[in-house]
Amino acid sequence: SEDELILAVSNLSLLGTLVHFNVPAFRHLVVLDPQWIIDLMATLLSTKSTFSRDGLITRQDLSLQTWRQYPLEIHDELMFVACIL
Repeated sequence: SEDELILAVSNLSLLGTLVHFNVPAFRHLVVLDPQWIIDLMATLLSTKSTFSRDGLITRQDLSLQTWRQYPLEIHDELMFVACIL
């Protein structure tokens, strides 16, 4: 059932096996490999860019430069993950 699935995802998230964001707009987002989030954050922290101005990177620059290897349709989710961590 759906309730059992939600409970299983919640428990696996608590154990660190996966990451689930229990926020209404992003409840559909489940990261099966927590290392992926670390790698995502590394793209922000290790960016040696010419497009960073005064330590700030625009959303457009993230999409065009830093996250270009990810499909454009998941950039909102990437931004959400980056902002809450």
